[in-house]
Amino acid sequence: MQNTISPVGEGVEGFAEPFKNRAVLPLSMSEYDDLHLMAHELAHISQFEILYGGFWRSPRLLKAMGGVVPLWVMEGQAEHVAHAVLEREWSSYDRMILRDAALYDYLYTLRELQNFSPLYRHVYLGYKISHYAIDYLTEVEGERVNFRLLRSLRNNLDPIKAFEVASTEFAGLHDFDRKMRNRIKEETRDFTQGRDSASDSGTEIIGGDYHCRTPVPDGEGGFYYVSDRWLRNEIYRHTPDGEKKVLKGFFGSKVDTLVSGHRYDRIIDYSPGSGLLAFIAGRNHRNYLCLHDTVSNDTVMVHLEDLHEPRSPALSPCGKKVIFTALKDAMRNIFVYETGSGSLRQVTSDRLVDYGPVFLDSGRILAATERNLSTDLRVIRTDEGTAEWLTDTPSLEIHPHISPEGEVYFISDPDGVFNIYRLSSGGGETPVRVTNLKGGAFGVSSYRDGVIASCYYDGSYRIVSFTLEAAASGKAAGSAETEPEVADPDNGSRDYAYELSEEEYRVYEARSPFSTDFFLPSFLYSTDIGFVGGGYYMGSDMLGVHNLSLYLWGW
Repeated sequence: MQNTISPVGEGVEGFAEPFKNRAVLPLSMSEYDDLHLMAHELAHISQFEILYGGFWRSPRLLKAMGGVVPLWVMEGQAEHVAHAVLEREWSSYDRMILRDAALYDYLYTLRELQNFSPLYRHVYLGYKISHYAIDYLTEVEGERVNFRLLRSLRNNLDPIKAFEVASTEFAGLHDFDRKMRNRIKEETRDFTQGRDSASDSGTEIIGGDYHCRTPVPDGEGGFYYVSDRWLRNEIYRHTPDGEKKVLKGFFGSKVDTLVSGHRYDRIIDYSPGSGLLAFIAGRNHRNYLCLHDTVSNDTVMVHLEDLHEPRSPALSPCGKKVIFTALKDAMRNIFVYETGSGSLRQVTSDRLVDYGPVFLDSGRILAATERNLSTDLRVIRTDEGTAEWLTDTPSLEIHPHISPEGEVYFISDPDGVFNIYRLSSGGGETPVRVTNLKGGAFGVSSYRDGVIASCYYDGSYRIVSFTLEAAASGKAAGSAETEPEVADPDNGSRDYAYELSEEEYRVYEARSPFSTDFFLPSFLYSTDIGFVGGGYYMGSDMLGVHNLSLYLWGW
């Protein structure tokens, strides 16, 4: 793959043009993610050349230490370039993050996105608002506005003044911010019309300002799940009697971190028949397959010495086998571990990437596998390593689960929203959609008289249960009646009849306390042997408590 990378300069017609001289090769989703990151960071190099290049490089770098270059500009332009280079549309996941912020009124203002550090759990949202802002600005004013904006930031200490100088179509940053947020809300209203909220169509069991993921039933009316309520991923058990953290003192003793892996992976699994809880954890830069006996509270840690980045363990119903994915020889494949003999065996040996494998029966595995920049479900025989495809769609099919009745539940996004679908394990039929959510559902499992999943809404992942009656009323996936087309957020030809007034705009200010402002009355004192400088910084930490501090530097 050949790329011609050069600093963005005056003679370039489009902001992303220097990156586009390339050969297009068939790539997997994982490879595209790697290339996306590379293009993103290379875009920053071009930005730095404009902001800090030339004769006055050192003074400009000193100015940059004050944080006066808005991060929404830097990261938004980098995301804009990366998507243009790879010719990729916004993913369903990215749209979900932005859509949820519009639905629940926590869209940050661009002034709040001067810096992302106070966003805490919403840092990724900061990237997506910034990306949308640059897409919108470029659509209205053309690619050249990105050069004007960077040069204006280079020459102005005030980022608000810099935007006024660069923009020709907006009265100022406030005007641009207000119109952009109007458009996001209008598109969200159109797209979510006729869809359900998870809290209305299901029953929220656990929710809050923290994330709760991967619910797996315990066979006794409760379930295990992963939560970051104490600022790190830990395993909990929910029962009718209340909440209980699994493995007390766990992170201070045997292991350091619970490995969560890719968002398409499952994190933990539980076998009611054996009482074993399986997960991947790290200790001293080593990864272990952990099998916790919930009866005796003993934990067996298997060091996966020759494997890298193991993820997504799943137990057989009897608990005698554990499957997981891991990298070996630069390829991610499925491995099986025998709990009795301690033997480890590789099941697949292809270049396809599998996510969240589960046991279909004693001799077959069901996994979500990358294919043609999407994921389909495939059935893999553990003894032969052969596979046959269960689905073949351009959508993402992830998080497969086998119900006690032998049906396959999984997550898919044919209409741009991650919803729960149901399919016979034998295939040959049209999947039936179980939910019709505004947000998104992940990690589905059978639970009581229906299913349970981790649903994203109101800024966090929450555990929600859905009854079989709701599942039975689902209609065939892909039908025009139930699968509206994805609204195009990049369509600039629309006239938006609804616009917020100045009074309404104040109501839609971000409700989160995690905002920040900068006050930089910096000073510089020179001497014959060097200089000393400093200034004031005021911000807010993740608990919303504002701090004022003085910093000094020099040599």
